Amino acid sequence: MTLLMMNLQIFFIILFVWIQLVLAEDVFENSTDLCSKRCRCNLDDDTLRIDCVDTQMKHTIANWPDHPKNLMATFSHNEITTLETMPGSDAEDIKLVFSYCGIKYLETGLFQSCINIRFLDISHNLLESEQLSSDVFKGPYNNSLYQPIALEYLDLSYNQIHSLQKKVFEHTPNLKYLNLEGNALRVVDHVSCLALSRATQLHVLNLACNRLTELPSDAIKHFPNLTEINLAYNELDFVPIALGFVANSLQILNISNNPIIELEHNTFEGLENLLQLYSNNLTKLGNIRTHSFQSLKHLKILRLSHNKNLTEIDEDAFGKPSELEEVYLNDNSLISLLPNLLPWNQLKVLDISNNQFMCNCDLYNISTSLVDSIRNDKNGPYCLDPRSYISTEIYSLTNETCNIKPIRGQRRGNSPINGNLKVMRITLTTLIIVLIVATSVAMWLGYAKWRTYQRSLHYPFPNQIIYSPVATTEFPRF
Repeated sequence: MTLLMMNLQIFFIILFVWIQLVLAEDVFENSTDLCSKRCRCNLDDDTLRIDCVDTQMKHTIANWPDHPKNLMATFSHNEITTLETMPGSDAEDIKLVFSYCGIKYLETGLFQSCINIRFLDISHNLLESEQLSSDVFKGPYNNSLYQPIALEYLDLSYNQIHSLQKKVFEHTPNLKYLNLEGNALRVVDHVSCLALSRATQLHVLNLACNRLTELPSDAIKHFPNLTEINLAYNELDFVPIALGFVANSLQILNISNNPIIELEHNTFEGLENLLQLYSNNLTKLGNIRTHSFQSLKHLKILRLSHNKNLTEIDEDAFGKPSELEEVYLNDNSLISLLPNLLPWNQLKVLDISNNQFMCNCDLYNISTSLVDSIRNDKNGPYCLDPRSYISTEIYSLTNETCNIKPIRGQRRGNSPINGNLKVMRITLTTLIIVLIVATSVAMWLGYAKWRTYQRSLHYPFPNQIIYSPVATTEFPRF
């Protein structure tokens, strides 16, 4: 009897496993001979790399092929509407990519069987805020609690996320990189701030392309280790004050492509540890005021390019920077640069091309201070000789440039072309005003004459009466 019971148990176990396998093949993609027939697999040292890009998959695979301690699989450009639970794996490091798959739904407990997932890219899909609950990232259930997963890198860029659920990062305590670029986060609301407050180990935060007008302090003040933040392509008209909460750790800041109006003495206050600043295409930036960059004592790389309205940088904008190595000031509308603006002799890379420089002694002195590797650039920047109006390479200027007399009324470094344009603008504005006034007077006179004519048509005696003198007969006097 005992033997019979054991045989029945074995039979039912085998039957159960077989049913599960059959059902799995119906719900999941068939993973039999995955590497030999459908995808491309490559064993590289301790990593199995699976390439299933554009293979018309509609579901998650049922099982992983045999693999060593590391696993990397890419399923981009498929048609996976619902991302189902990942198959089990005991790999120590798992990286998965599901970008461009049209994913709308995420099953709960996606990684309960492979908690060592460290890298997940589900960018360029159709995910909305409601799909990102804490249950999606929960690990296996153990002793009345769900274990955390090892996730460190999460790319949610270019989905349809307008807010974050409060506990979305509850089971991802190791999260270091979060990419939310290109979503619908027009404002980082209170609930989203609460969600971000759980990702305390975050190192990199990407909020680019979200049409943000401000960044609340609650969104980032819980990140003691934040080293990089990307705020490019938003609608910020000022550099967020909230950055001061991560001043001790922040090293890379990108504020490019924002309508920032000006940079002034307290714009970057406290950001002493910043190493790289990207501030390109600030569409409304007209000038940079004194001491704007003075707080950035350890700045090494400055990109300040393609700011079409930027005509002037105050000579004390940097204070006394000592660690700058790369400076990009190309494609602005700068009229002049002054020798004491930067430590020119310590720069390793300098790009000041495509500006509106007039050749002068300041540019000559700057060029002589530069290292040979910069001066030898065959495609160096140009300036306009005010005597001949011929473009001349700045790095080939001679000391004769210092004998050029400045044009009367021209400030140091200013372009006469710019002054002439100013006179032309004033003259044209005056002519337009005179024309408008003259037109207004003419219209008023015409209207007054027309009204007089209209009144004459309605006068009760329209025809003029002509009085002729009456002939009288003069009687003779008696």
